Amino acid sequence: MVTLTAGDTGAVAKLNHGGVGTEQNVSGIHFKSNPKGSLSVTGSGISVAGLGSAHIGHVRLDGNNVKMTVVFPKLNVKGDLKVKFDTFSLSFGIDLRIVNLKLAVVASFRNSKILAVEDVKVAMKAEKMRVAVVDNELLSK
Repeated sequence: MVTLTAGDTGAVAKLNHGGVGTEQNVSGIHFKSNPKGSLSVTGSGISVAGLGSAHIGHVRLDGNNVKMTVVFPKLNVKGDLKVKFDTFSLSFGIDLRIVNLKLAVVASFRNSKILAVEDVKVAMKAEKMRVAVVDNELLSK
């Protein structure tokens, strides 16, 4: 196992090495309790396949709220991410596959003459998710 520690944030990433024929994987990144610092996540080359297969489950009006469910039978998201927390930085590619993603959306409208959205809440649930991390800096060093 290889451990990488970054700066005063106390960020620790553990790298597991399997036996012959097994994949290497990062088991987790743990931060000390009450870490302080700015967190940013940026992405590039993000592509999403499967948006066209979405369908509306139901739409209901409830006072000033519109409640709706949207179902995506299959989604595939690929791209490169960079996560920075204070002095800790990690870049990697992802391949995220989601089966039966259900979004529950509630849009609240302001009660006025001009139609304006006041708030939007989204909850999501997936039947199955699989994430593959590729081009990981921890694995290439």
